[in-house]
Amino acid sequence: MNLKEPLVSIVVPIYNVQDFVEKCIKSILKQTFQDFELLLVNDGSTDNSIKVCKQYMHKDERIRILNKENGGLSDARNYGIDRAKSDYVVFVDGDDYVDERFIEELYKSITNEKSEIAICGYIGVTNDGEMINEVSLNEPNNLSFITGKELLRYSYKLRGVVNEVAWNKIYKKEVFDGVRFTKGKYYEDSYILASLYWDIKKISLVKENLYFYVQRSGSITNSAISKKKVMDANELRLNRINFFYSKDRELYLLAVDEYLYWIAGVVAKIYQDNEFKDIIEYLQRQFRKYSLRSKKTSLKKKVRTIIGMMNIIWLGQIVKFKLNI
Repeated sequence: MNLKEPLVSIVVPIYNVQDFVEKCIKSILKQTFQDFELLLVNDGSTDNSIKVCKQYMHKDERIRILNKENGGLSDARNYGIDRAKSDYVVFVDGDDYVDERFIEELYKSITNEKSEIAICGYIGVTNDGEMINEVSLNEPNNLSFITGKELLRYSYKLRGVVNEVAWNKIYKKEVFDGVRFTKGKYYEDSYILASLYWDIKKISLVKENLYFYVQRSGSITNSAISKKKVMDANELRLNRINFFYSKDRELYLLAVDEYLYWIAGVVAKIYQDNEFKDIIEYLQRQFRKYSLRSKKTSLKKKVRTIIGMMNIIWLGQIVKFKLNI
């Protein structure tokens, strides 16, 4: 094996995942595809995560530990991209793990199809490895590849999250030329979705669920709602709406509709908390503004829009109590 020129660079951000990182590293080292470098990006961990990483680095020369000050998941991924030696990049989060065929199947797909990205499904699991759900690819026509614009459309359909996350894919490193994960934001995968995929000509599809996403208590995803989380989620949606505005009418309308549904959903969670009063007032104005741009295609949608225009809290209550309106 030529260690100076591995075929794939696997970037794993490490931040205080001492209870999970060993399983993550072991799953990568067990890959049926072995020609890779493993970049463990120490994002300022304060627990024993790096002690575990060093134990494995001393056993396997494919492993490099990259130390940096804490900057968050996006910053760690960007740091890994900039230091990757390979033409192909894969991201694995430090508290997750992968099927032993994960790299092989993605690499075969991206090289055989001569695509820029390959994607597979994933399995949500608990801390103990118990399956929560399976999230398979959501393109409906049994295709072997799609374009970036098609992936963006599928992102607004059922199970669209499988398209948004960064870690169930392999990328040609060159797709990140001029594109980096947005530092200091929640939902970092979603922030770059539109700009990353807009010009992608070919994404190959691996119809297997090969990544294990650990939905652990205390993670960012499962942490309590906050003003920053709400406003970051709001910002990424507005960024997409603005991106699609002059480029693609269908994607623009999909983004507007999803934004309105998101507003109703988030208000359902926060309307009883006085801390969010200013945000609710802002979201009320946003709902009224973007409802005027929405394509109202059903009676139910028209009724919900009218209610939300009148009072977004009323709509939030409808969503919270799952009333059939």
